[in-house]
Amino acid sequence: IIKNLNCKMYNNTIIYILFLFSYHLYFGLSCAPLTVETKTSKLLTEALVRSFDVSCILSDVDGTLLPHHNSFSDVTYNAISNIMKVGYPFIPCTGRARRSMVAALGDKFMNLFGDSVDKIPGVYQQGLLVYGKNGELIYEKNLEDDVIALIVKFSETYKIPLLGYSGEEIYCKKRCSQTDKVTDFSDPIPIEIPDGLNTLKSKGISMQKMLLVEDDSILSHLRIQVEEELGSHVHITKAVSGLLELLPKGFSKGYGVNILLNHLNIPPEKVLAFGDGENDIEMLSLVKYGVAMENA
Repeated sequence: IIKNLNCKMYNNTIIYILFLFSYHLYFGLSCAPLTVETKTSKLLTEALVRSFDVSCILSDVDGTLLPHHNSFSDVTYNAISNIMKVGYPFIPCTGRARRSMVAALGDKFMNLFGDSVDKIPGVYQQGLLVYGKNGELIYEKNLEDDVIALIVKFSETYKIPLLGYSGEEIYCKKRCSQTDKVTDFSDPIPIEIPDGLNTLKSKGISMQKMLLVEDDSILSHLRIQVEEELGSHVHITKAVSGLLELLPKGFSKGYGVNILLNHLNIPPEKVLAFGDGENDIEMLSLVKYGVAMENA
């Protein structure tokens, strides 16, 4: 769905638009040698490209650049590379940490930005960690101690496994099959804290967000309780199946994107963004060209 247009887009639209955009910049062409499912989609995409006044391109990772349970394709890589070659910033905006993102997308994605993960700009941990144009940290938001205590209590009351995210590390009280499923997404193995996640602060560790991890069938029913008991203290969102994310109240991926755009001195009116999840809504609503994938 394109913002302000009632139109369904296709899974390869991110590839198609990026190629069209790069070809348009290189050669002044209105189309690229790719096919899409319908003539209507092709015409709409070409019309969008011709009308773009874009200074920056943002993209979610899971379900957008990286199809679920699939690999980062060479076609998508080449499209992004073409965009960057003509001087347009392409910036990842994800719920992951940076190293987790590179582990999922591969070194070839990292090499688009330099020879180190630390040089990649972007919005991470759902907007709670923001890195500037040279990869430097420009913003960090952590959960407050009293909110952490409430989340831990909720987890214990309903016997739902809980994860705490701090930078590149993930913590849990005790590992189990639910906590360890984050490794399926190339995240690191959670570090056990037997005396509880609410003791991390005393160890000098702050957490940006916490995740309730359980089967979707359970989380979907439990979400009502989460909203009733924690909704006034946290922002609740979801990026992938089986993980319900709890962020500081009032913060989101869109909030982090706004900080990054201010840093880059780029107005939202000149930004194209792609996403597929609930956690992308604020980002897609912020920018002028917000594109949702078919699997959204």
